Amino acid sequence: MDDILKIKNLIYDQKFEEAKVLLKKIAINKSLSDPATIEDVFTVLISANSVLRYFLKFLKISKVPQTPIDTIYDTGRRFFYSLYIINRFGGERIVSTYVENLKVSRALEYRFLGGIHYFNMDYEKAKMAYSKAIDLLPESFDEFRHLFIYGNLAVCYIYLDQIDEYETFKKTAQLQTNNHPSIERIFAKYDVFKLIHQKKYEEAIEQYHYCKSKNFYETTINSNEKIYIQTYISAIREDLEKFRENLKNLVTNFRDNIKNGNFTPERLIGIITYIETFTIHHKNLWEDIINIEQTTYPYPPIRIRGLSRNNESFNSFGNPTSSNYINLETEEYEINGDKGIGLSNELKSIYWIVRAHEFGISFETLASLIYDDTDFAGLFLIRERVKQIINRLNTRYKLNLKISLHRVYIEKKDLDRIYIQSAGKLKIKNNFTIYEFMSFYEISQSKAQKTLNKFIEKGELTKKLESKKNIYSFK
Repeated sequence: MDDILKIKNLIYDQKFEEAKVLLKKIAINKSLSDPATIEDVFTVLISANSVLRYFLKFLKISKVPQTPIDTIYDTGRRFFYSLYIINRFGGERIVSTYVENLKVSRALEYRFLGGIHYFNMDYEKAKMAYSKAIDLLPESFDEFRHLFIYGNLAVCYIYLDQIDEYETFKKTAQLQTNNHPSIERIFAKYDVFKLIHQKKYEEAIEQYHYCKSKNFYETTINSNEKIYIQTYISAIREDLEKFRENLKNLVTNFRDNIKNGNFTPERLIGIITYIETFTIHHKNLWEDIINIEQTTYPYPPIRIRGLSRNNESFNSFGNPTSSNYINLETEEYEINGDKGIGLSNELKSIYWIVRAHEFGISFETLASLIYDDTDFAGLFLIRERVKQIINRLNTRYKLNLKISLHRVYIEKKDLDRIYIQSAGKLKIKNNFTIYEFMSFYEISQSKAQKTLNKFIEKGELTKKLESKKNIYSFK
């Protein structure tokens, strides 16, 4: 049996460690520089996150290619697949600049480019990439390689409420694949969503039961699909308690999968936002189960079916009287007696770990929040750098941070004694001299002058000469 097919079967049987061993053999014995080989490997791996992350080291990226990053070249191609993996686990912010400068040319490369945008819930860009992939597909339909292209493009049309385009594409897909059974299956399932969006709730329920009778929800290794569809259907039925029960199951399932490294909080927030766009139950009746508007988790802006969501309104979290604090805007801090102004990557990490306490924070998300997107090492030495940071935080600041499956968690006893702010004025008493500033923050004169100049440039401080002394004041 072909090794790639063996990996596929091992993943299907959830024998991930055995799949990793065989993957290492393929990476050593086969040329990942061959576009078809790496496409086949990736097509298998995207259904198993733990194995996908493991694959990153075999891509052996040593430099950032020149822009535009062209996948016709081996370096550009490996870089592209690395970006996909980092993005998949929450690194959207740190890879976005590179994704904008990608130049892909093969059908499956467009599929994976579409996957990056799809995972980030940018369905317009995903639609464009998947459409290009469809244009480049061979005449012979290959379920293993091509089904997700058709399926995800269909979902893009639905999420964008482009129902006429969806219907046209469904006919095209049936024609191009000779109405392959897998195509019939996915469009039968997606018709449920189409009918929900059209507010044809009874027809949607009938279509759901039709799919159940055909066992269309049994033909995937994704056991989470049942939980999703049960929640969506109960969201349009009058039985509020059943909807709440299913929603609780969905949220619990998501939280478990986040801990196990399979899902991200961003995806859960997207799902809940989507449900809110069509459920007949007012959110006041179920937001006690999960209230996205109150989460402190730092998710990127989301827009689904006209509903926009972001957490730019976040201001603070924790006990304001705590002696331990971090202000992201002013960059003031005091952690267990260590006081100053100017946030290092370690101190920024504390801020973001506290903000993400509800779910923990992935290495990739943390790296994307503390490193500049031009920081090459920040991009490709994520695991090593984050582990070093966590070790230093535990040692220097006497914290008790835990790492599990590439996520960082803060214990409640530490969480309860740290106050974080996204903005605010300096803590120092107004109208101060540089020497008072130095004393208050326990910093050198050169650092004090540099910091004060920065606040003046930002328009947050003014300086005037009084009695031969420069006096700094809040604006």
